[in-house]
Amino acid sequence: MKKLISLTLVVVMVLGCISLVACNGGGEDGATTATTTPPANGGTTPAEGENGVTTTPPEEEPPPTPPEPGEWTITRWTGPTEFRVLTFTVSPFILITGYSYQYPGFWSGNLYTDHGSCRTAGPEYGEAIIDNQFTDELRIPRGEGLYWDLVFQGEFDETGTHASGTWEASLEGSPYAEGTWEASAP
Repeated sequence: MKKLISLTLVVVMVLGCISLVACNGGGEDGATTATTTPPANGGTTPAEGENGVTTTPPEEEPPPTPPEPGEWTITRWTGPTEFRVLTFTVSPFILITGYSYQYPGFWSGNLYTDHGSCRTAGPEYGEAIIDNQFTDELRIPRGEGLYWDLVFQGEFDETGTHASGTWEASLEGSPYAEGTWEASAP
């Protein structure tokens, strides 16, 4: 029985030492105390970093809603464009996968051309929409062996139901026209 009491006493003493070390000595009487100095910025609360106090960072805004999948039709153009209609397709994977267009017809050889479609010039699977923004380059046949090179930039609003941006066109490497555009969800 004496051995059991001695062993219990030793265990209690070891645990007491461990708790004392864990509390950094615990002050003179074994109790921990906290001291606060007035803030250096003259305010009533310590500035960030004073006395180990840090402010809570502001809550991050939720990410914007991704754009609605489907075929988006540009409803408003500015600038001297010859397009009647330009649409772009947004996939459920937040990619622009293709474009369709219509413009006033003209003869190209024996073929009357007034519409067509093209894939995005981006990666094979489509142009990524990152943070609800995109930039794409298109090469659209103009007829008679000529091409429009179109740089198409845009941004979707936070609801994912409206988009707007800029466009710049060149014809065989020479600047041709530029402007802005707007589109709504399908």
